[in-house]
Amino acid sequence: MLSRYPAYIVTGTHWLEKIPSHWKLVGLKKYLDSLIDYRGKTPEKTKDGIFLVTAKNIKNGRVDYSLSQEFVDPIEYEEIMHRGKPHLGEVLFTTEAPLGEVANIDNINVALAQRVIKISGKKNVLNNYFLKYWLENKNFQDHLQSLATGSTALGIKSSKLFELRTLLPSYEEQQTIAKFLDYKTTQIDELIEKKEQLLKLLEEKRIALITNAVTGKVIPPGGGHRTGSCGPVGDNGVVSGYSSSNEISYKPSGIPWLGNIPQHWEVKRLRSLMKGKLSNGIFKKRDDWGFGTKLINVSDIYTNNFLVNTSNLTLVNCSDEELETYRVKDGDFFFVRSSLKLEGIGQSSSLIGNNEELVFECHLVKGSPNQSQINARFLNYFLNSTALRNYFISHANTVTMSTIDQSVFKDTILCVPTLLEQQYIVEHLDIELAKIDQLSAKVTEAIEKLKEYRTSLITSAVTGKIDLRNWSPPTSLSLPRACPDSSGRGKEGEVERS
Repeated sequence: MLSRYPAYIVTGTHWLEKIPSHWKLVGLKKYLDSLIDYRGKTPEKTKDGIFLVTAKNIKNGRVDYSLSQEFVDPIEYEEIMHRGKPHLGEVLFTTEAPLGEVANIDNINVALAQRVIKISGKKNVLNNYFLKYWLENKNFQDHLQSLATGSTALGIKSSKLFELRTLLPSYEEQQTIAKFLDYKTTQIDELIEKKEQLLKLLEEKRIALITNAVTGKVIPPGGGHRTGSCGPVGDNGVVSGYSSSNEISYKPSGIPWLGNIPQHWEVKRLRSLMKGKLSNGIFKKRDDWGFGTKLINVSDIYTNNFLVNTSNLTLVNCSDEELETYRVKDGDFFFVRSSLKLEGIGQSSSLIGNNEELVFECHLVKGSPNQSQINARFLNYFLNSTALRNYFISHANTVTMSTIDQSVFKDTILCVPTLLEQQYIVEHLDIELAKIDQLSAKVTEAIEKLKEYRTSLITSAVTGKIDLRNWSPPTSLSLPRACPDSSGRGKEGEVERS
């Protein structure tokens, strides 16, 4: 059981009330051997070469090489890093976009980009691994935010770095605290990773369920949760049109990505299932934003249930003529026709159960389903099936942005069952997906609690709320840190905190 220190003193700062009586609150720069700010000229990027660690790579206390993959020419490396090359264990600190992310260097064969500062504590005075956790703790982060400036992205100026402060326990305590946090955060991070993998599996199951249902690959079981609106169901519990799940007759759809479909389903192009034509949305300058009519934006399309939520829409000023041209009706569906990310192209959502006056913006395409032929919700599910999402992505054009031509959308091919079957499939999916979403929500909540615990534990340890002087790691513990070799450059291995 971890206890508190026997005595504390008041710091006199608003962001850190009390610290152990033998600790010091000191100016950070005074206790650094080096502080190198890499802000300046942006290095020229290449397709391969030496990995460039950007502010995007530094997240959750470590360098994540998967988040951004940029490279610089090895010939230019000496010039790019003339202010100082990286050494194992030194601390990286992001100054903007995002502000305040930290990590210890775990690979010296990298270049460092703008908006990244490299700092190193004084030898045998300020331990770099303790320092990383100190910079990560909530008290310091709150203080950092109070010094930040900027309108679109918060950042910290070089002059403000002199105002940053650190706690200074004995060097031995710093080592123990860092080892303790390495041990505990590794456990927490492994739990988080497992739960995040579970979320991915649940999402895969969710999309597979939708795809199989709307393409007729799996027939939903009849009976139990069916409503009267679905039409007659036989004694075998199968909706009208099927004799049984084992006796369904299939036919080739003639579409490679669609494969075989139930014999009585029809293959149709989207344009034959619509009222009117597809249309692009309204373009408005920023001066017209913030008042007027609710606007459906690109970000409003990326929803988990593929339905537009009208409660938090942006407002935009529209003329009467614009309202008439870009008005949205209940049941309308939307495609994303241009996206910064390829995987975002062709994403679709529908507007269901709306009676407000709305318009939609220019990066979207809108269509209105002919509900005498196609159920709006069935169409909504079909447009978000794996087969169709992959089809849209494969037909995108990518230069600086990914775009897709309107003709691709209107010529899209769907397989269409009867309206009664469509309704039944929708109701079945609503019920089954609700179960998955409920489980996903519980997993997400558990992840958030683990992250909160991680943050709280780091803060408690580095601010002296818990006394770790007598803590020792399990004998089998091997920490994945850098062990300096005779050159001082380091090699991968267990921690040696000297």
